[in-house]
Amino acid sequence: MKSNKRFLPLCILCLILLAGVAATAQQVIRPEVKLSLTGLVQRGNETVPVEKAGQVNPGEIVSYTITAANAGTGPAREVRPFASIPPGTVFVAGSARAEGNAEILYSIDGGKTFHATPMIEVRQPDGTIKKVPAPVTMYTQVRYDWNDALAPGGRFTASYKVRVK
Repeated sequence: MKSNKRFLPLCILCLILLAGVAATAQQVIRPEVKLSLTGLVQRGNETVPVEKAGQVNPGEIVSYTITAANAGTGPAREVRPFASIPPGTVFVAGSARAEGNAEILYSIDGGKTFHATPMIEVRQPDGTIKKVPAPVTMYTQVRYDWNDALAPGGRFTASYKVRVK
């Protein structure tokens, strides 16, 4: 009988320890990437947030910034945010930037495909077809493909500019 009295507290202690290990094992480690897009309109020597700018005028430049932040508990891999070139605007050549190890890609078909240099076919005077780089006026989206994992608590930022037609 004495051995049962010692055995019962030991069993309870083991169950408590096992419950703690099980609870720890149930914590899921996963990324949670949150994206934000902000825009600033350049007016003279000042910049105005898009939401406060009212009507934008032909020739004005709008600078967009994409932020990808990992609020999760694990690293996010293959972070690939994209943003549209708004109707009534044209992409400003050479304006896309990204921090870190990111590849910048563009679409001319509404986001179906992305390429570093989108190409189009142009008929030559002799009737042959030649592939040439698409003009930026055809760009519909810009995408950023980060090659590095986004650590928990980390963030990536990227930007691009458009000109109002």
